[in-house]
Amino acid sequence: MKKDWQSVYDMLTANSGFDYDKYRNCVTTNVPRVWETYLENHKWAAKWENEKLPHYEELYVIFWKDGAQGNRAKSFIEMEVEVNAEEQEQDVQGEETSSARNKKMKNMNKSNSMLKSFNDVVSLRADRLQKSSIESSEGIKFEMDLERKKAMITNALSKMTSMTQFERF
Repeated sequence: MKKDWQSVYDMLTANSGFDYDKYRNCVTTNVPRVWETYLENHKWAAKWENEKLPHYEELYVIFWKDGAQGNRAKSFIEMEVEVNAEEQEQDVQGEETSSARNKKMKNMNKSNSMLKSFNDVVSLRADRLQKSSIESSEGIKFEMDLERKKAMITNALSKMTSMTQFERF
């Protein structure tokens, strides 16, 4: 999943004219020859011309930090840990003033708010992913049951000697 998401993410962020259609769950473009031009240097991307990637937005929330670059690529948890470490360090040194305390409180409130938002999004995405997984499992069970029943019919028909081959077919 991560490789597929990363491939689509790279296409969408390459300023190449691609968009993601969340209703059709696929990469799209309205720019002439964009696929051909992109595929000249990115042969691996050919499958995305006709293939869907459901849940791209949910996967974005899960995998984005790994795709981000630079020293600003931090998760909400890392940011909160950093704020807490700074606060402890300044407490130990005894250099904390009341305005610095206010700034830290604001930063912690922002961090807590961002962490709560992140947790809410992850929970929502996890619920949706679980529902999709259940639906897929039910579809697979239905297909397997259907195949079993087909085999039973074929077996039963082959045992009916009173019917011609054509009638059994």
